[in-house]
Amino acid sequence: KMYGDGPKVWGLSLFQEEPFKGIRMGNIAVLGSNKINGVAALHTEIVKKETFADFYQYYLAKGEKDKFVNMTNGVTPRRWVHCANRPLSDLYTKYLGSHKWLVDMNLLKALQKQKNDPGMQKEWMAAKRQAKERLVAYLKGNNILDADPDTLFDCQFKRIHEYKRQLLNCFYIIHRYLLLKQASPSERAKFQKRTCLIGGKAAPAYQNAKTIIQAIIPASDISEHISTAGTEASGTSNMKFVMNGGLIIGTMDGANIEKAAAGTYPIDGRLQKVFDTIKSGTFSLGDDVAHGKFCGLVDKLCNITAAGTWEGDRYLLINDFPSYVAAQEKVDKTYADQSKWCALSIQAATSMAQFSTDRTISEYAKVIWGIESSPRPAPVVRSASKSDLKEAAAPAPAPAAAPKAEPKASPKASPKAAPKAEPKPEEPEKEKEKEKEEPKEEPKEEPKEEPKEAAKEPEKKEEKKEEKKKDSKKK
Repeated sequence: KMYGDGPKVWGLSLFQEEPFKGIRMGNIAVLGSNKINGVAALHTEIVKKETFADFYQYYLAKGEKDKFVNMTNGVTPRRWVHCANRPLSDLYTKYLGSHKWLVDMNLLKALQKQKNDPGMQKEWMAAKRQAKERLVAYLKGNNILDADPDTLFDCQFKRIHEYKRQLLNCFYIIHRYLLLKQASPSERAKFQKRTCLIGGKAAPAYQNAKTIIQAIIPASDISEHISTAGTEASGTSNMKFVMNGGLIIGTMDGANIEKAAAGTYPIDGRLQKVFDTIKSGTFSLGDDVAHGKFCGLVDKLCNITAAGTWEGDRYLLINDFPSYVAAQEKVDKTYADQSKWCALSIQAATSMAQFSTDRTISEYAKVIWGIESSPRPAPVVRSASKSDLKEAAAPAPAPAAAPKAEPKASPKASPKAAPKAEPKPEEPEKEKEKEKEEPKEEPKEEPKEEPKEAAKEPEKKEEKKEEKKKDSKKK
């Protein structure tokens, strides 16, 4: 009724008519959900203005202005600092005087005042060194790489996908390799040494992979987060790296696609040299199949008339290469000043409170779930009651007497004999007199026989029953 039967209704429909008939699962999700979360500020705006623009306007018109919200993801410092990087965790606790920062990362901001303190910087870099040596030992022990802990550790660990742009990182490594090959020995000595590590993402239940990544993250000096602007919803690996004092290289500009569409898309000369080296077969090593695949990657990227589409440089590697190289040059220059680098590392790591899961869960509870926090009550110390005191003062019960051996059954006794009468305990005085009269046998102690009279009673009854049975048989 609000829009009639027109284009807006088609946009809100659960059914798709073109280019093929189908069910719109996204539309069903929006209609059936209490809130729509973009999980990052940039992506929340994309959801509102592009992905579900018709629904966003529809709910605004209905007065539901809080249907679309933004709750940025987070990671827990208990695992990614305290468990993964104990030296850094201990440093935080030492300077703050308690472990409270583990549940309130805002407390870490107090350390920013000491980021230029030589004493703290020395301890900070020592913690980073321990993490790097631990990773070096792992790499060497598993015959992966013989790394140098004195180099800059450059890490990219993400799910392997074109939009993550591991290929852009590879092009830069080749570019750097070419520069080193062309430089004289004296010029080469001026280059900042690097250890470049690239890895993919493992399944959630792959425990060994989790152990490995917990060794890598604390050791990083920089980490690469270079997905094409607008394609990464809310990656959390960058949060883990920065919590451990690693700086990041990341994309920020959202105007790249518009620039490519306008036709301003030249190939940087340095990247062209990389392409030429790849196509020359330098890295194929005579493998024709590999060479064909490598050339296919380069040829597709060089189709600049189709930049930004699946037919060309879909994720704008060529467009971003110059600014990426400039960022890497800035990294080398900054890392050369270790005091400045350390101050930036401290500043970054102690500013991560908003990316803790504690903040995320708190916002979800308040904005999306509509529930209040319910802190666990402190344990109640109960004062002892009078009955407790009486029980505590009562003497302990005497140990139970050992069971007495049963007398031998009469040969004429039936298997279904009646229960035998228990002997009555004699009075204490008679017991004492009996003990004096009867000498004790040492060391073997024979079980006492039951009183004869008590034992004869059930025997007589059994004999009478047997006689009755015999008489009945005779008759």
